[in-house]
Amino acid sequence: MIEVGDTLRNSREVSGVTLEEVSTDLDIPVLFLEQIEDGNIEGLYEKITDICKFCIGLVSKFPEKIRDKFKIFII
Repeated sequence: MIEVGDTLRNSREVSGVTLEEVSTDLDIPVLFLEQIEDGNIEGLYEKITDICKFCIGLVSKFPEKIRDKFKIFII
């Protein structure tokens, strides 16, 4: 899961978006976003909807970069 978190972090940073901006836009606490990017999701299973919102939000903001990285998962 760390690889996915690293990809999300890199995409966010390359775009110049802060965790605080993502937190505000997606209504997800910064702490959860940090844990997702660090690959520490073991204790976050109850927050799976937040993880999904984070991923969907990034894909909608950076579709080509994310699509190219994860195209095997996109139908």
